[in-house]
Amino acid sequence: MTHYSFLYLCGGAGRRATQGRPKPLSSINGIPMMVYPLLAVQGIEAITELVINDPEGFLDDLKGILAQYHITTPVRFVPAGASRQESVMALVETCSPRSCDRPRGGTSPGEAGIL
Repeated sequence: MTHYSFLYLCGGAGRRATQGRPKPLSSINGIPMMVYPLLAVQGIEAITELVINDPEGFLDDLKGILAQYHITTPVRFVPAGASRQESVMALVETCSPRSCDRPRGGTSPGEAGIL
């Protein structure tokens, strides 16, 4: 079976939204926005790890949300970069080697790639 890492870019400071915290921590219907995609991918057997940017000062908040919503897929946290590009690069460089063999997609059966 092919194994995938789900890379979640969660490093934005939310400055334009004037939240004072990362946008994925803002709520929709009382649920942090970051929870929706994580719950959606949790049931996908091929996704064997979540790699999430953690903005400085919010790691405990992220861990608390994952626990509260029973996200059970293994998680690796990666410090967010100073820019979106740096944050994306940190995610890609951190995901498990098997799941990053083909970072541009187009994987063949039996190969791994980034979803």
